Amino acid sequence: MRPAKVISTVICAFVLSATAVVSSASAATASPSPAVEKSVTVTARIRPIEGLQISNTATGAVQPMVVGACSMDPARDSTLTMTWHYLQGVLIDNEASLFARVGCTSSPAMAYVANLAHLYRNTKEIYHGTFEQCHNCNQAISLGYHKCTGSSACAGNFQMIWFGTFQLPAPWVWSSWPSYCSPLSTSRHFDTITCDDYTGVITIPLTP
Repeated sequence: MRPAKVISTVICAFVLSATAVVSSASAATASPSPAVEKSVTVTARIRPIEGLQISNTATGAVQPMVVGACSMDPARDSTLTMTWHYLQGVLIDNEASLFARVGCTSSPAMAYVANLAHLYRNTKEIYHGTFEQCHNCNQAISLGYHKCTGSSACAGNFQMIWFGTFQLPAPWVWSSWPSYCSPLSTSRHFDTITCDDYTGVITIPLTP
């Protein structure tokens, strides 16, 4: 009877060993962990355009423009949103959503308003949004969406910069503006200025 007990013990050990192997294989083939998502939104640094002054070329009248009459972010909703994912501890992509609004509610109303948003990575432009322009209007919105797939190419420091263009109707011209604005070189009598604004920087690292 003793040999039968030995055989039984061996069979039992074999079954336990096989179960362990199956369990180990199941663990090895289990689904990987889902990607880890991170998202950050940054807003505009400059809102009302300060220090604007206009002159009437017909009468010589000079008048300061009320602070806030023209703005690089009139509705306080210009933003850059970056969303990115890590899989098994490695960056796999990023997505950028750009929204930039410029506008004037001044009197006289603008003859022309334009806007263009750009996305920068490590101080170099990698994408630009829609170029929006209108005549006899008070605002222009530039939108954009950009996706990067990869690892090191999708990491870095990201920032949105946008440029608003404001043209006065005749006989008005710009006579004063802040340092972040400048008259267009093609502008006759400085009737058109372009201003720029930018968001904070979003840093996307290679690893979480």
